[in-house]
Amino acid sequence: MEFNKESRDPVQSLQNFEQALRRVCNLIIVCGSVRQQWLHGRIKKAVKIAVEQFEADSPVALENIWLLLLPASKSRMVLPKIPGVIKLETLDNTHAETIVPQVIGRLLAASRSGGRR
Repeated sequence: MEFNKESRDPVQSLQNFEQALRRVCNLIIVCGSVRQQWLHGRIKKAVKIAVEQFEADSPVALENIWLLLLPASKSRMVLPKIPGVIKLETLDNTHAETIVPQVIGRLLAASRSGGRR
């Protein structure tokens, strides 16, 4: 399990995020009260890292991007279109203050099946 916490230094935060992306097959972006531009930037950066790995003939780890929507998130956010080789899934937990088992169950099921759904 990898956690990328935002730091006060945006450059360091982005570098940490990029390093983590090179190793994970399931990227979970926890969305509270974030701007759509921030979310799009993170998704696009993830796809860019995967493409760079592919072009360098390196193993591409990333298979799924999961958006965990918390109560403070804007559930009507428009998501960017991404290439079909990486799945983009939304886990809607906007209706509860704690993460409900039904929501996280989808993520756990994908992990047990090797990442792809």
